[in-house]
Amino acid sequence: MNSYICNFKICVGKDKTDGTPAGTAIVMEMMQKCDLLNKEYSLYTDIGYSLPNLFHRLFSAGTNECGTVHINRKHMPKELVKEKLKVGEAVAYNSNNITAMKWKDKREVCILSTKHTLDFAETGSRALYKKLNGKKDRMFHVFKQRLEQQLLESYFKEDMVKRQSVILEDLPSRLSGRHFPEKLAPSATKGAKFTKRCVVCLEKEQRMESTWKCDSCNVALCIEHFKPYYTLKNY
Repeated sequence: MNSYICNFKICVGKDKTDGTPAGTAIVMEMMQKCDLLNKEYSLYTDIGYSLPNLFHRLFSAGTNECGTVHINRKHMPKELVKEKLKVGEAVAYNSNNITAMKWKDKREVCILSTKHTLDFAETGSRALYKKLNGKKDRMFHVFKQRLEQQLLESYFKEDMVKRQSVILEDLPSRLSGRHFPEKLAPSATKGAKFTKRCVVCLEKEQRMESTWKCDSCNVALCIEHFKPYYTLKNY
């Protein structure tokens, strides 16, 4: 198999068989045709195919499933609906190998999973900054950019070890690879006037917006900062 799509079928709402919901019937049919059951794979579905019945069927066939779900869907725990959460809080209920989770960011998000539990840490950059500093202020954007850069550098260092077994510990990853400036894509709200904050200006605590970014790592930069940022260790 050398393609991205193993098989497909268009759902027209007439696939319900023997009382089995159409979504469940389609997914099970596709998984069987592609010979993907009983191989300890995990299937990630969108909100239209997160059906409790399907989760049970797949789990019985040696396959995990995870996906967002409507909180008012049939067979969802009523307790989950009643839980009132603050931003960053989460709650989970488990029954018959299925975990139903609700987490609140700007809005509530519900997830069903047969491979996850509520054993997670608060890892969002906003939550981390608030935990370290006690509040969110204008320096949060500098913190976020630096955190992203450190994570990328950590990833690329590990990748270089795997590929070359050699790594330059004292050089940031931005000094390697090919980097070319490109215009930011228009946004739905601002159109062609869409801008992002330049990471160099942020570190200097200057509020400067740019319409340019790197085509490979998506870092926003003023065009005059592009060359020094990718060629100098201390730009």
